[in-house]
Amino acid sequence: MGTHAVKKMIGTDGAGKRLDKWLKIILPAFTRHDIKESIAVGLVLVNGRTVAPFAVLKSGDAVSGVVRTFGTLTLRGNPAVPFSVVHETKDFLVVDKPAGVAVTPDAKNQRTSLVNGLLSRYPQMRREFLGAAYLGVVQRLDKPASGLMVVAKTMPAFRTLMAAMREGKIFKQYRVRVEGNIELDNGTITVPLARQRKGKLLKVTPRRDGKPATTHYRVVARSNDFTDVDVRTESGRTHQIRVHFADIGHPVVGDRLYGKQRDGSSRLMLHASELTFPFGGKLHHFTLPLPEEFKKTNG
Repeated sequence: MGTHAVKKMIGTDGAGKRLDKWLKIILPAFTRHDIKESIAVGLVLVNGRTVAPFAVLKSGDAVSGVVRTFGTLTLRGNPAVPFSVVHETKDFLVVDKPAGVAVTPDAKNQRTSLVNGLLSRYPQMRREFLGAAYLGVVQRLDKPASGLMVVAKTMPAFRTLMAAMREGKIFKQYRVRVEGNIELDNGTITVPLARQRKGKLLKVTPRRDGKPATTHYRVVARSNDFTDVDVRTESGRTHQIRVHFADIGHPVVGDRLYGKQRDGSSRLMLHASELTFPFGGKLHHFTLPLPEEFKKTNG
């Protein structure tokens, strides 16, 4: 999947042009679809803010971010995709994503992702987000994980929530079950992480020159073979919780990518149980009960 970093100041030659058309001029190798998608999902910013693809540039505007390829997926709604709406307003949804449901469509999940389910129930979101495959998804959650997510229903709400995320004002707490017994009752893991792709497989590895990542945990229960912990992160790196606990010798139970579980007999025991974010001058807080799998212990 190709990516290209953008960091430019708009001069007189770019003033008055639409952002998507200006990007097409300076990045001719990318399709209009990829450029529009990159802008719509917040990968490209103008003066540090998300904007619409048709935003008109002014002299002195700072354009920054990344344009990436998205492939040629045809977005279709699918009423069979399971998810629950925990709370709904005219601006956003808070949803409970089940384990095993991918958040956004890709080659393997073209019609079975959360986005496909959202399009079935909220078809107006296709027009609101200009056909972007991410729709109003603000934060990602791994396919094998479960729990709370906030999804913007409108572009203005998406910009507001994306700004809150960049400013570190959206908080999630996760309940995680890890292999073995963690020695400390409380701890913090600060190991830089780097993404690497081998063919179609994306893995994240601890690496000294990686991006900073901080994970805080508190032990809530111990059993013979595992430890249940509440987890908060200060950064939202891909697979951060899974890689951090694997790195200290306690991989997440059911993790077939970074842990010991290879036969698929257990789901990934990672659940986004609490979500807090500001919107409309209020602080919104949501909690979810634990899935049944977390209620089972081996004494």
